[in-house]
Amino acid sequence: MTVARRWTVVASRQRLRRLFIAGLVVAGILFTFANPARTWFDQRQEIIAARERNVVLDEQSQELRARAATLRTDEAIERIAREEYGLVKPGEEAFAILPAPGSGPPKPEAKPPPPPRSAWRDAWDAIIFWD
Repeated sequence: MTVARRWTVVASRQRLRRLFIAGLVVAGILFTFANPARTWFDQRQEIIAARERNVVLDEQSQELRARAATLRTDEAIERIAREEYGLVKPGEEAFAILPAPGSGPPKPEAKPPPPPRSAWRDAWDAIIFWD
């Protein structure tokens, strides 16, 4: 091997080493910064979703507060007591209207019994294990 050829091989190996080391450095930098960047991006997405949920929950909370305020009035309490619990004021009489007898839900029609089976058919089914 000539000296010039040998120097080219050595230079080629040195370039490969430098390229390999540079690749390792770049990979190290990517691993160092890529994972935190991905985590940061995921956290940003979670924050956006949490803010959207908060807006919805705030709206629902306002609606429930308004409904609770209307249910605290005497008229609402009286209406609920009358409609849901059947309560009346002292001196009033409660009446219940019952349905007419026989006006309930329709009764299901009875199915006719199956036709009787012959003894020969039962014997044949027993022989061939037909249930």
